[in-house]
Amino acid sequence: MNYDKKEQRFISLQALLEELEIAGEDRECLDRFLAKHEEAEYKTLIEDGVPSWIFSFLEFLKSSLAELESVDYYSKILNVYACVLRWLIEESDFLCELDAIRRNDVRMQGEQYLNECLAAREALQVIKLSDEQNYIRSTLNKLEKSGFLFRKNQRLITLSTIFRFSPRLARLSVRDLVRLVYHAKDEALLKNILDYFEHRIGAISWDEDYFYEEKTNEVLEGLKNLIWLLGAYLLLYKREITEEYKIIRARFFRYLYIAGKQSSDIVRSNAFNSLWFGQSTNVFSWNDLLHFSVPDLIDAIIINSSEVNPVGDDYYGFEGRGTLTIGKDLLILSPYGKVSKESEVFRVGNVSFLVQGKKRVGDGSDFTELVSAWKSLFSEYVEKTRKKAFQKQRPPVGAKVKIKIKGFLPSAKLLAFANIVDEEYTGDGALHVSNVTRARLDDLERVFHLGDVMKATVIDVTDDRIQFSIKDELNALVGVRFKAGDCMDALLFYRTSDLYTWISEHGFCVFTNPRGDVEIGCYREVRIKELNEYGYAKAEVIGQASKEFDRHDAVCNLAYYHIENYKKYTGEEVEEGDPVEVDERESVQPLSFSFVNELVEVLYLFLTKKVSVPNLNLLYLLKLVAHVIGDQRRKDFFNVLVNYLSVLHDCIHDTRYRITDVTTLEEGFNKYPALRQQGNVIRVLSSYMDKSRLEELLSFVASEDWYLSKVAKYVLSCNLLDGSPEAVNMVRDELLSFISFKTEEKEDGGMVMAFGDENGSREFKSSIVYPAESTGNANLDEQMDEILLSVCGFLNASGGVLYVGVNDFGIAIGIENDFNFLRCNRDAYELYIRRRIVAAFGTDVNGLIVIKFKNYGNKVVCGISIPAYDRVVEYKNMVWQRQGNSTRSITGTDLRLIKKRKKESIGMAQVACIPLFAGEEGYEI
Repeated sequence: MNYDKKEQRFISLQALLEELEIAGEDRECLDRFLAKHEEAEYKTLIEDGVPSWIFSFLEFLKSSLAELESVDYYSKILNVYACVLRWLIEESDFLCELDAIRRNDVRMQGEQYLNECLAAREALQVIKLSDEQNYIRSTLNKLEKSGFLFRKNQRLITLSTIFRFSPRLARLSVRDLVRLVYHAKDEALLKNILDYFEHRIGAISWDEDYFYEEKTNEVLEGLKNLIWLLGAYLLLYKREITEEYKIIRARFFRYLYIAGKQSSDIVRSNAFNSLWFGQSTNVFSWNDLLHFSVPDLIDAIIINSSEVNPVGDDYYGFEGRGTLTIGKDLLILSPYGKVSKESEVFRVGNVSFLVQGKKRVGDGSDFTELVSAWKSLFSEYVEKTRKKAFQKQRPPVGAKVKIKIKGFLPSAKLLAFANIVDEEYTGDGALHVSNVTRARLDDLERVFHLGDVMKATVIDVTDDRIQFSIKDELNALVGVRFKAGDCMDALLFYRTSDLYTWISEHGFCVFTNPRGDVEIGCYREVRIKELNEYGYAKAEVIGQASKEFDRHDAVCNLAYYHIENYKKYTGEEVEEGDPVEVDERESVQPLSFSFVNELVEVLYLFLTKKVSVPNLNLLYLLKLVAHVIGDQRRKDFFNVLVNYLSVLHDCIHDTRYRITDVTTLEEGFNKYPALRQQGNVIRVLSSYMDKSRLEELLSFVASEDWYLSKVAKYVLSCNLLDGSPEAVNMVRDELLSFISFKTEEKEDGGMVMAFGDENGSREFKSSIVYPAESTGNANLDEQMDEILLSVCGFLNASGGVLYVGVNDFGIAIGIENDFNFLRCNRDAYELYIRRRIVAAFGTDVNGLIVIKFKNYGNKVVCGISIPAYDRVVEYKNMVWQRQGNSTRSITGTDLRLIKKRKKESIGMAQVACIPLFAGEEGYEI
């Protein structure tokens, strides 16, 4: 602020405050605050009798306001600051001695500062009224509707102040946060909103719930929120392709694939390509994200996706209970020591997944022998792990590690000594009481016990010691276990004039406004008023405590819950072994646990409902990776699925077709809600020929899960037809065919697959590249015209399926020639078709169409399932409709009738059904 040091009358600080009538709490707060800043420049100017000290004082207050963390302090200092500004501008003659130009400059700048004060005050009022959500949403709606905000800078300061002090930001809807981030990215005044957004991303607890939870509507809504957050992160920060970026991008597409009910293989491919190849091309925009719905976002990604071009020949590795090595087009799992056999057990595109061992696995057709081979391989990995301990590194600051309490010292009672016992890091260190709780404890040995194992954060690393903290972990538990309105006893252990700090009977701190009748060491009953996601609890005193407690015991209870919760989460025991040296691989760059963990999640997306050798191999592969990285919980999860396939196999080969002992399986299913469907299938099959369970079967028949409902219908039919052996045998054979074990996905190899005849809901095309009778001459545009004309016909009729790779006689001939001409795989093939559909009919139509592929031996057939659309659709200015086994143009009266019928069905368009293929249950030739 410009000022003049001459000719102005001098007024002391005391006189100024009296003239402004600043008294009470504001004055007390100001006095305490100023006493802490004895070296401030304005004090020297006052001592020298310089009138312009007031300008220095204002600058001091302004800079101090930017640093204050307590909202109460901030509010009171802000009041003083605003009063001084108003006095300077309009309530005194202090500026009259300045020349006109300088006086005008000072007043203009003062007005700006005063407006900023008013904006900050508005934010405090919004926070006081708990109206943050409405204020933010209202501001965004105005900005997005008109593109203009009156007093924009002031409104931005209000938003910024809300994000600085509000304890309720976690309640802000994710959609509004993403909208705000979009507008904040170009506004310097809203930098702290971006800081909060980064903090929100960093605080996400990745997959600890979602992977193992049943995908209920509530869980899917949670996934949508994560999709919003991660999508904004990917658009906001175009960073170098680091491992962290790969993981976050893969998670975005993986969550979208799950939220989209696994409807698009292209989205799944984006998840894999992002993680494996570091794919980083933007395939959606801010507009797609801001107007986000799962189907529309998937459509945008399908349209904008392209083939990834792998680059580089680097190798990456992870060493644990075996080694995992990744190259451009392969992954190799190896036990320690020399191996002689290598087996390809799975493939994604051109990437091979190999396991090494003494015997080959994965290529057998006998189920029992295959299971035996995998079990033998696991034994080999476990045995060689005991002979090989891998080198671990000291953790970096910020790393999350597993620590074990190993001792205490009488001379250092505020320390608990611990060592790292996780799979990735090593080192010894200490846990100080200040990194456990704010409460004043005398002895950590009264909180922890020797051998306690828990998750901790590394906060400092030196040559001889590592410092750990569990404060964030404990605070996170508080946010999960308690809520606003909960009452509890608390002990006051620290107080200031504006804040009292208590330790609750549950071991966490709560904060209240001052009360004159409470002394340190007193107990009171408190009620939580506000509790944020980081465990900060604002409370109020509501009465006398019902009991007294020891603060050490209280913190011990909270720590014990953390320890037991971690034990329950990991289900892991430390394995003992004789350490030996690790082979150095200078050319192999290290992979983090997080990367391999995400790889497991992405590969799991490739598991299908079929009981097949590829699925069995994939499950064993994932189980083996979980073993190598030391993730016992995942290992157990995949083991339950392997057992599920084994039980189905045994059911098929048991002459009674019964499952009698389901106790062991149910224990596994009960641990993992995500496996509820598999558990219910087993329960249904175990009720075969058990008439006492008809009501239970009927409930499964009514399930929204089509697969479970289908199995239940078969079993129920068998039970009801018990008096007719021939009918039972017929239904039972259909049931076994539906769930029966297939040795490989291309189960129909070696036979000519007939699709029957074309009809009103089925049409065949041999290719999208080669027109009929073209004698091998490609004409992509001409043939795609035929394809799109057929799509238009089905849209204007009752829907249907267009099979590509099937000739006019209904025989599967495959689309391998199309693949070769277009130099593509299935994903790129689908992508090309969808781009042409979008160009012809728009994204809404494209979002309703389902495209799937099926192998028949070495032939691939593409099925394009098209729904009846709720509006009349044109192709090249003509309306086409499927009628019988042909597609005809519609004009005149017929066109008017179609438009009339379609008008009555507007808004009723639905996503097409998954196309059935010849040989599948329900396909009628």
